[in-house]
Amino acid sequence: MLELLSLFGITTGQFIFGATAIGGSIAAKIAVDMDTAKKEREDRAVTKAYDEMIQKKKQIEVSLFNEDKQKVNEEIKKNYEQMQVDRKQRELKEYKLIEDTCETKYPYKGIKPNSMDELLIGHDVNGEPIWGKATNYIVAGTTGAGKTRKMYPIVLNYLAAQQGTLYIGDLKGTDFFMFKNKKNVVKYVSDLENAPEVIKAFESEYEARKVLFNQGGYINLDDYNKRSDSKLRLFMLVIDEYADIADTFHDRIGRPLGCYADLVRLARKVRSFGGRIILGTQRPDVTVICGQLKNNCAVIGLQCVNTISSNVMIGNEGCERLIPTEALTVMNGKLVKVFSYNITDEKLNECISKLR
Repeated sequence: MLELLSLFGITTGQFIFGATAIGGSIAAKIAVDMDTAKKEREDRAVTKAYDEMIQKKKQIEVSLFNEDKQKVNEEIKKNYEQMQVDRKQRELKEYKLIEDTCETKYPYKGIKPNSMDELLIGHDVNGEPIWGKATNYIVAGTTGAGKTRKMYPIVLNYLAAQQGTLYIGDLKGTDFFMFKNKKNVVKYVSDLENAPEVIKAFESEYEARKVLFNQGGYINLDDYNKRSDSKLRLFMLVIDEYADIADTFHDRIGRPLGCYADLVRLARKVRSFGGRIILGTQRPDVTVICGQLKNNCAVIGLQCVNTISSNVMIGNEGCERLIPTEALTVMNGKLVKVFSYNITDEKLNECISKLR
C-alpha cells in the first residue's frame, strides 16, 4: 500500500486525512437525509392530523345542521298544523255566517226565466237570480265545496220552469236517483259501465233534430218554434262525476276516445238544436277539464285547494279563497260571484214531488 501511495506521490498523512474527510462527508450526508426524512414524516403526520381535524369539523357541522334543520322542520310543521286549525275554524265561522245570512235568507224557489236559453245558476249577494246564458256548464270544485247543491237548482228550475227533457248520468249513483222516474227524464244511468248509453240517447235526440231542421230549413230551435205548428223544448244532459269518463275513455296521451269523444263533440254542436249539457266534477284539473271541453263550456268554479286548480277552472285566481256556497264564473268577460240557493233535503224532496 505504501509503495502504491509512493508511486502516486501521496504521503501516508495525506491519505489518512483524505479518508477521514470523505467519511465525514458521507456521515454528514446521511445525517442530513435522516433529518429530512424525519421532517417529512412529521409533516405527513401533521397533514394527516389536520385533515382528520377538518373532516371531524365537517361531521360536526353536518350533525349540527341536521339537528337545526330537524328543529326548524318540526317548528314549521307545528306552525303549519296550527295554521290549518285556525283556517278551518275561520272557514267554519264564515260558513256559519253565510248559512245565517245568504242561504237562510234566500232559499230556493222556482223562478221563470226571461227566455228559453237561460239557466238559473244561483243568486247574487242581494238574492237576485243570476241567469246563465251559456249552452253548457261544468260545475267544478273540491270535495265538500257544494257541487251537488249547486247543480240541484239548475236541474229543478229547468224541469219546473222550462219543462224540457232530461238525460241523467248519475255516476256516483246517490245524488240524482230521485229524478229517475219523472216523466221528463228520458234516460237515467247510475254507473260508469252504462254511461255510454245515456250519452248515446242524448246524441240520438240531437241527430233526430238535425234531420228535422235540415229537412225544414230551420236555422235553430227558436226559428223552428216560430215557423212550425209543433213545438220543441230544450233537452239537457246532466252527468255528475264525469271525471270517471275522462279517466276511462282516452288514448295514451289523454285525448278523448269513445263516449268521452262523443261528449266533447256534442258540447260543440247541440246549441242550435236546443241541447244543453251540465257536467259535475270534484277533480278540477287539466285531465278532466280538458281544453276541448273548456272551449265549449262555461265553468262554475267552486272552492278548490290552490291557484292552479282555480286557473284551470276560470282562468284566474280566486276559487282557492272561496267558502262553501260561493262560486266564481266568467260572464261577458268578467268574473262574477255566484251564491248557491239554500236547498235542504226536505225542500229538495218537496220540489221533486211537484214535478211531473
